[in-house]
Amino acid sequence: MPKPRDAYRASLPPAVLHVLAFGDLPAKAVPGTGRLAAFEMKHYSAGRPEVVADMRRLWREHRDEILAATPPGATPWVQRVLEAPETLDAVENDETDDDEGRER
Repeated sequence: MPKPRDAYRASLPPAVLHVLAFGDLPAKAVPGTGRLAAFEMKHYSAGRPEVVADMRRLWREHRDEILAATPPGATPWVQRVLEAPETLDAVENDETDDDEGRER
């Protein structure tokens, strides 16, 4: 039986597009394609040059698509991260409650 065509061959999977544009993981309403890649970009890119290199490649290749998904006047998360990689360690990427040290 033939395999179905990749619906996202020329564009980013919805979950990846969402995290690159907004910097958070997509809601359940966003199709699941690319969720693992999106999760890795959001939570495991600090200290992993291969993930940052992939983000840089995606930004180069899909800049127009990412900008179109970003609200007018806002800067895409991927652009902010690539301009200032130290923000990957910032509080917005922290998954613990700072007061208690527990998972959110």
